[in-house]
Amino acid sequence: MGITAKRSPTKWFPLPGCQLSIALPLYYSLAARLIMLPLEFDRQILSSLPLPGEDQAKIVLQVLKSILSRRIFPYFKTKRGTDPLLVARVEERLELVRLEDETNRIETVSLVDIGADRCRILIHERIFDYLAFVIPSDPETRLSEGNIEERKMLAFAEFMLRHEIEHMFYRDHRERQVVVSDVDFAMDRRVADPTYYRMLLGALGDEMIGLRGERYLALFGEAEQDRPLESLIIGMLNLLGASLSMLPVALLDEVFNSLDVDIKSRILMECYRRSRDPAASLMQRLSSFQRFARLFSELLENQEREGREVFQVFKDRWGLEALFRELAVPETSLQEQTPERQLVLLRGALKLVTEEGRVVGPAPVVPVTPIPAIDRRPMERPEKSLKDRIEDARSELRIPRQVIGVIDKNILNAIGHSGSKYSELIETLLAIPWGKIQRIEVTAQAFEEGLNRSHYGLQRPKELLSDFFSNLIWRYRRFDDSQSAGWQRNGSAFLLVGPPGVGKTSLAISVAKNLGIPHHKISLGGMRDEADIRGHGFTYEGSKPGAIVQGLIKMGIMNGMYILDEADKTEKFAIATLLEILDPEQNHLFHDKYAETMVDIDLSNCHFFLTANTLETVPPVVINRCEVVLLDRYSVEEKVAIAQKHLIPRLRSKYQIESSDMFFDPVQEEDLLRYLVQAYTYEAGVRELERIIRTLFLRIQRMEILPRSETSPAVIRITREKIKATLKEPARPRQINDDDRVGEMLGLGVDVEVGVGAIIPIQATRIAIGETDV
Repeated sequence: MGITAKRSPTKWFPLPGCQLSIALPLYYSLAARLIMLPLEFDRQILSSLPLPGEDQAKIVLQVLKSILSRRIFPYFKTKRGTDPLLVARVEERLELVRLEDETNRIETVSLVDIGADRCRILIHERIFDYLAFVIPSDPETRLSEGNIEERKMLAFAEFMLRHEIEHMFYRDHRERQVVVSDVDFAMDRRVADPTYYRMLLGALGDEMIGLRGERYLALFGEAEQDRPLESLIIGMLNLLGASLSMLPVALLDEVFNSLDVDIKSRILMECYRRSRDPAASLMQRLSSFQRFARLFSELLENQEREGREVFQVFKDRWGLEALFRELAVPETSLQEQTPERQLVLLRGALKLVTEEGRVVGPAPVVPVTPIPAIDRRPMERPEKSLKDRIEDARSELRIPRQVIGVIDKNILNAIGHSGSKYSELIETLLAIPWGKIQRIEVTAQAFEEGLNRSHYGLQRPKELLSDFFSNLIWRYRRFDDSQSAGWQRNGSAFLLVGPPGVGKTSLAISVAKNLGIPHHKISLGGMRDEADIRGHGFTYEGSKPGAIVQGLIKMGIMNGMYILDEADKTEKFAIATLLEILDPEQNHLFHDKYAETMVDIDLSNCHFFLTANTLETVPPVVINRCEVVLLDRYSVEEKVAIAQKHLIPRLRSKYQIESSDMFFDPVQEEDLLRYLVQAYTYEAGVRELERIIRTLFLRIQRMEILPRSETSPAVIRITREKIKATLKEPARPRQINDDDRVGEMLGLGVDVEVGVGAIIPIQATRIAIGETDV
């Protein structure tokens, strides 16, 4: 059965240069057949791609042709023993086609259209356009060349084409068999070509590409452990059947008979399940039932053997009573009929309904146990045992051999009275993300804009940070997963110095969030023992790794951020350890006592942000190893702006105080905030200002809003008089006398820790000490 554009709103058209000259062998059936790759994609992610030009389309097709001729066809001839004559004939007349989806209802990545005189691979327009967007311009590009996105899409393109070509060579294979072949192919590449396997996993697991590859990834994971695949394959085929059941009516009607019988069965089961879904509208249920009746009738008429197989599956799962009732077939003697007679009755009823066009539909929902809806969530894989994870670690190249040596040394000790200690050591070593580097995908412009959104002012500190991290972002664009082992000394060390409340810690957290990397906070002021940072020997009771290793395990990567608070209050014992982790010449050799000193932990890709209120008490050797960033106190106008843009919205969100309940007088808002700053706060930062505004909001809510009835809600306008009546009288500043007084002078007092100062009067008083007046 051919497929034409006239009967379907979906158009298939070859692009210039896409035909690759092929002839099908004579022993192919004359009937057309359509096969889908059981892999979907998220159209929203790929919806903004531009339409490729003719030159771009030609490049994509040339690259795909190169993959076919250089990798896929040789694979079938050498690995699968496919007849070379068959390979040559298929290679002569193969067409690659961009599938245009005008209805936005086709979610499968690619299809194969096999007929007596044609053999076409149809690639969905979204996937084709993405290939045109990232694929290299050189058709002879190898997988080891190009950037990471190009390499991932080359690997995926080979995987997709291999699946579809297998359907052409082995037409009698069902989809289940071809999926198993996909897994075998991936496992073969895992051993023979690890780079390809890594790139394929990256493509299937990359959310930004939009491929929903969780089920293939689960299959590969189970295959790596030599576990059964049947349940995962059934789930994948169920999902494929559910997707195909949502195709446009004309297209589904045309291709249904050419599908695999397993897929036909799943499409019919899904249509009937939706027709009995009580959560769906009556029209939706009616449409699903009519589609089910039409497809089932066509199957029984044109392919009786497969129809009988599907009939038996349907009968086993759903029974016939409800279906016969919906088709207006008497069911009084249904149980007394033979299966053959039941099939005849069903065929006649379906034919009558479809030919006469009678409106039929689902009866009122009765308590029938339905097939559960298709679960589109990634399948949960069972947690691996410690033994399995140790075996995985042996084959993992990114884990240092030193670590494997420590594990082998202690694995036998994990059995016995003290076994738990050794097991915890092994668990800790396996939990450290050895060699795992997370790519920084954000752009330099987006990073800088993120800092500006989160922090008002601080132009000089933000400029210094943007200078360094813009270059780091540029360097990560050249990063490849295969470079993880040699990716060193790309970390940083910054010392943020400023009074309390000016945003040192929050600025560091904002840097981490805008880079898209995790962070771990450590307070140096509260540490009283070096073991807090370096850990205890694992043989001690209650021992654990130090804060650095705990941070690595929590973050899950080796290029996260550490925020080390209160560096100016660092105890003497911690200075040597700080020097070791901050010095780029030695922080790739950090040792934790719990993980044993023979294991080197590479911290050279981590970013360290230290905070201090003053430089005076920070050890000079620590200052020497950091880029010092000074954060000055905020002016009154800056505090007013911060209150308007950040503090008030945050307090309203946290305490659910709407602007319709209380608000500052719009005419006087800036003056009122300025009054709060000058009269009620005395600080360099804005913490006290936030407390004052919070107290003002909550006290007004308690005293004036909550007591009133909900039927007459209060709307409070905050004025200066309201502030004075609500808050306690502000402390009056110390008055300086207008006239000079004998024995009194003015001095300047400064609190370096708090970051504030004042003019204070100093009075000299004459006192007697012994016989001498002083």
